[in-house]
Amino acid sequence: MIDQYLKKRLPRSAETDYWRRLAYASLRLIQGLIVYAGTRLAIIPESVSSVLNPALQLALIILLVRMMSLLVRLLLYRHSLRTRARVGQMRGLPIIADVILWPFAIVIFLNNQGYNVTAILTGLGIGGIAIALAAQNVLIDVFNYFVIFLDKPFEVGDFIVLDDKMGTVEYVGLKTTRVRALGGEQMILSNSDLSRSRIHNFKRMEQRRVSFWIRVPFSTSPNVLTKIPVIVRNIITKVADVSFDRAHLLSIGEYSYQFEIVYIVLSGDYNVYADVQQRINVMIVDEFTKHHVKFAVPIQHHVCNCHELKAS
Repeated sequence: MIDQYLKKRLPRSAETDYWRRLAYASLRLIQGLIVYAGTRLAIIPESVSSVLNPALQLALIILLVRMMSLLVRLLLYRHSLRTRARVGQMRGLPIIADVILWPFAIVIFLNNQGYNVTAILTGLGIGGIAIALAAQNVLIDVFNYFVIFLDKPFEVGDFIVLDDKMGTVEYVGLKTTRVRALGGEQMILSNSDLSRSRIHNFKRMEQRRVSFWIRVPFSTSPNVLTKIPVIVRNIITKVADVSFDRAHLLSIGEYSYQFEIVYIVLSGDYNVYADVQQRINVMIVDEFTKHHVKFAVPIQHHVCNCHELKAS
């Protein structure tokens, strides 16, 4: 009946599924509380109640933990919708919540059954220290997961570059992060390595500064050298989604005059940049051909004394 009601009232979505599962868990918890209250009020033989009451208490604790776990998942999902965070970015948090809730529930159950919880916790604390020392690297990765989650240097779907590796983030887990490289292979990187690396996040790039060089031979006249920056500026200003910055004869190299050209692409998309650069290159070649401007080729000139060669 509840399933039919929720299907009619709520649209099909991940949030609806969470609400439906939470309603089922709440209903089972209420039913368990009613049964437990009935057994406490009813007259039951001690041999039966000594087994039935602990079993009912355990069932109620399990139902309560499951309901709280679902509530945590629902709150995280709603948080992801509100902050536009990726659900895959937060997959590790429900696991952490379960790791905290279930041991806490076990301690409560054992305490209700009359066990010495203090001694148990002391033993678990000593064992926990030993486990923590043995799994130190894993715990460091888990800690760095929270650093990545809270600081958000990147999210699922971002294109990142770190050292000599680059790719799109597919999954952020408790210990590792999976990145899909440009070649198609999947890279598995530990969270601690990511936290120590210098990460370039290209998805957040709103515009791209582009710098390139044009080299012309030494035979180019000063008059033509003066015209080249003007020609390049006129070309770049005609291209859409581009802001011209500068064009200068910046240096004299070993075999050519060197012009540095700088412009800004008003988009972070790499494909847009590649299309713009291709169009600018074609237009520069076309204009240089019209003005009889040649591009420099690295040529070495060897000067020899012919008289000395004949004498030898």
